[in-house]
Amino acid sequence: MDKCPYCFQPIKMTKLVRGILQGRACSVAAIKAAVREKTKATDKQVYNALGYLTRHRMIERLGYGQYEG
Repeated sequence: MDKCPYCFQPIKMTKLVRGILQGRACSVAAIKAAVREKTKATDKQVYNALGYLTRHRMIERLGYGQYEG
């Protein structure tokens, strides 16, 4: 797991993805690009975070490759 360069705490992927969405619709490619700017996450980690947030109804899947937070 990656750590924050300032406080050295583990970066939580779910918090990062929710912060990127912030109530607007985004494509998976845009989410991956934004996550990669902040951390060295793999595609699998982003996919798992999106799946978790969708299952727990924190974000909504609009269609193929589209999510809204």
